[in-house]
Amino acid sequence: GAVDLDRFRPEGTRLENRKRLGLVEQGVLLVTVRRLVPRMGIDVLIDALPKVIEERPDVSLVVGGDGPMRAALEKRAKDLPVRFLGYVPDDQLPSLYRAADVFVLPTRALEGFGLVAIEAMACGTPVLGTPVGAIPEVLGPDLLLPGTGPDDIARGIVRFLGGPVPARLRERVLQYDWKKVVDSAEAALKAAMI
Repeated sequence: GAVDLDRFRPEGTRLENRKRLGLVEQGVLLVTVRRLVPRMGIDVLIDALPKVIEERPDVSLVVGGDGPMRAALEKRAKDLPVRFLGYVPDDQLPSLYRAADVFVLPTRALEGFGLVAIEAMACGTPVLGTPVGAIPEVLGPDLLLPGTGPDDIARGIVRFLGGPVPARLRERVLQYDWKKVVDSAEAALKAAMI
């Protein structure tokens, strides 16, 4: 897992990035970008949203990505402030991450690394994720949601929104710079051949 830190970097304000993408959402914007399949947990995030809105009525959610669950997820979210963008072209991903107040990674199962998490943090956006796969290692305890259920996700988002934003988010992902990762892998391979 590695990230292009030249491409994924802070640039412009959240509002400027929202305008660039045609996002008119006001208030606190949660964003997720996932393949719309069960293991990604988008349904659980949608189920958590009403509980978040009880505490924070200014919250809305933007979902980037496509997949076989899209119609069912749109139906599930029909009375909620949720917008589905469909497939997000690679050149728009940095702006989408920068437009978010919080990126949410609600994975239920089989999350090997969570590349979107380090891409968003490289853009300076806080990421909240479930304790699945490598997500705890990548995010650290202060950005980890308490579980994978709707109550856990809602409680974690509300808690996070009520506190200070952690400092130096980008610095947390500097170790995942492509050059550092390639150099490290190359050194390990050379050592193994000796």
